Amino acid sequence: MAIRWGWSRKKTGNFLNLLERERMLTQKRTSKYTIISLVNYDTYQSHISESTSKEHQTHIKGTSREHQTHTNKNVKNDKNVKNDKIKTPNPKILYDIYREENKILPDVVAFTDKRKEKCKIRLQHFHEDTDNYILKFRQACQRCQLIPFLAGKNNMGWKASFDWLIENDENMLKVIEGKYDA
Repeated sequence: MAIRWGWSRKKTGNFLNLLERERMLTQKRTSKYTIISLVNYDTYQSHISESTSKEHQTHIKGTSREHQTHTNKNVKNDKNVKNDKIKTPNPKILYDIYREENKILPDVVAFTDKRKEKCKIRLQHFHEDTDNYILKFRQACQRCQLIPFLAGKNNMGWKASFDWLIENDENMLKVIEGKYDA
């Protein structure tokens, strides 16, 4: 996976561990390979057709073989890297985190195409450290509820929202950096 995503093995491992902590997948490791099982696959991929799902299954088998070869022989094979595109996690992860953490901010009932695109852009802008960005996004969702101004205690009753957090690269970072702290 690291080779295909263009990430280091450590970063890939950290990201998989994050997804495991988020209960999005499980990992079973042996000395020769790792079996990764997706939890609630239908929840995250309900829009995929049966033929695409079969293609994905074929792709997973190929990736598993690549991983096993890499583990057994410690061979770095750059010839197999054909895709220069940066791979990012499913953008829905940000939507799911917001819904999970939100207690008092405006609710979000649909993951629209517009929201999906903005989440995708946010994740792509931080592609070199996506797993850290996801953790920071969770922290921002929690902090927005603790900071009076962002939680609606202002003269307009405005509250930070999911759309505000994903609108640009700045809003979430300002929350994390304490720019809205009283």
